[in-house]
Amino acid sequence: MEFSLRADGWIDYEDDDWPWTITLLAGVVDGAPRLLGLQLIPRQDRTDSELVVTAEALRRLPLQRLTRGAIAMKRLDFGQAFNEMQRTAPRDPDHFGNVARVYRHARETAREGGPRAAIAQLWRVSEKTVDRWIREARQRGDLEPWKSTHTTTEEDQ
Repeated sequence: MEFSLRADGWIDYEDDDWPWTITLLAGVVDGAPRLLGLQLIPRQDRTDSELVVTAEALRRLPLQRLTRGAIAMKRLDFGQAFNEMQRTAPRDPDHFGNVARVYRHARETAREGGPRAAIAQLWRVSEKTVDRWIREARQRGDLEPWKSTHTTTEEDQ
């Protein structure tokens, strides 16, 4: 499952098992997580017969789990967000993609402790393991190469 938090607060979810990209808006109403908005966006790689929205298809969508995950993501609680959606192991083909998504989200939101701390907290692993996973994500192309933000001056040379 892939997900991304949009600037407008909506969250996009994609899964190979679903014929749509699911976009939802979630919030806490009367102390409970609630689904506030839902969009099913047809994926171009699916046939019209797969895209038909039926009551049965809607019942199969894990909306409660996605809603709780969306609220956790908005709060930047990566651990709960992944627990609600799917925590992957290194042998899982989506693992390094998930590591890259957490890394990017933590960087983009200026999460305290940075991306490495977010990954370590989520998977409860050492920083050495995190560094190895980040390196692997970069080698697989899931995460862009590291770029220094330091500019070289004549004094540095």
